[in-house]
Amino acid sequence: DEKEIENAVLRQMRVEGLVNEDPEIIRRLDTGLSGDSLVIPVKRNKNGLLAASSSTVTGKQLDLMREASHEEMKDIAVRMLDGEIRPYPSRDNNIAACDWCPYRDVCRFDPKKKGMLYHDLKKYSEDERWERIRRISEGDLREE
Repeated sequence: DEKEIENAVLRQMRVEGLVNEDPEIIRRLDTGLSGDSLVIPVKRNKNGLLAASSSTVTGKQLDLMREASHEEMKDIAVRMLDGEIRPYPSRDNNIAACDWCPYRDVCRFDPKKKGMLYHDLKKYSEDERWERIRRISEGDLREE
C-alpha cells in the first residue's frame, strides 16, 4: 500500500539528534505526531506527554550547547593562533575520528609517533554532561 511505502521512506530518512521540547516546535516539525514520530526522534505517550525515550532538550539547554560550542571554537582559534596545530583526533571505545576523516592523508596523524595521542572521550552521566556544557558556555572549563 502507498501509505506503508511512504511511512517506510520517512522512517528510513528520520533525523537523529536533539529536538527542542517546545510543543509548538514539535508540532511544526511533525504535524501529525501521535505515538512514535516517523520524522523526528520523538515519541508521545498515550497521555499525550513526551516519552522518556524522546531525544528532546529545553530551549535553555539548546542555548547552553550553542554557547559552549562558541566558547570551544574561540578556544580552538586562540590555540591555533598561538601555533598549536597538532592533530588530536577523538576516539570513543576503539572508534577513532580518523577512521572516517577525509583529511587523514593531510594531517598525517600516526598514534605510533611520539607526542601523537588520541583524545579519548570520557563517559559522563547526563547531569555531568549538562554541568560541563554549562561551565564551558561560561568559559569556566577548558576541555581536556
